Amino acid sequence: MIDALRRTPETEGLPEGYEEAEEDRSLADELQEHVRMMDEPDKTLVTMQLSGYSYEEIASATGLTVKNVSVRLVRAKEKLKSKFI
Repeated sequence: MIDALRRTPETEGLPEGYEEAEEDRSLADELQEHVRMMDEPDKTLVTMQLSGYSYEEIASATGLTVKNVSVRLVRAKEKLKSKFI
């Protein structure tokens, strides 16, 4: 991994005067609003995953199996995806 990073050219960064697009911010706000409106079990799982918890950590905290966490998150993501398509 270190060798691969050494071989990749450094990026120049963002152009001068670049600002985050307003559309990007509104999509993030819309996503958060849809997550807040989800049923409690789904909302908890999605929020934990967005916070960086692993499936194992979510399973331990919620008392679900890792497989059940996986299935529920896939279904919750599909619900969210349908709101944006």
